[in-house]
Amino acid sequence: MQIYQDKLTGEEWHFEDCVNVATLNSIPATLAASVVARPAGINRWDAVQGGWVPDVAAQLEENHKAALSRIEALEARQVRPLRELMLDASNTLAKNKLGQIDAEIAELREQLK
Repeated sequence: MQIYQDKLTGEEWHFEDCVNVATLNSIPATLAASVVARPAGINRWDAVQGGWVPDVAAQLEENHKAALSRIEALEARQVRPLRELMLDASNTLAKNKLGQIDAEIAELREQLK
């Protein structure tokens, strides 16, 4: 299936191969010249410009959600090194692992500001 966007209205059109009823052969769908393919990524339709433009606010929100999700995953990974440190306070491997995790979390929190 192909999805295309009308330049003037912003309406999405979904095309699949269609069937010629007279011959029952599959023929590819044809599209008008006024149809623009939707670009990859987070975009919004701008009727004034007559095309797709990047949606900066939505991209920032998506990046924010991804950073929060990554922080949550990193915090879940802290459990084992913390347990190992509780059992043996001189465990340098666990200290290093916690330091790496904390550094990555701090970097992600800077991105959230």
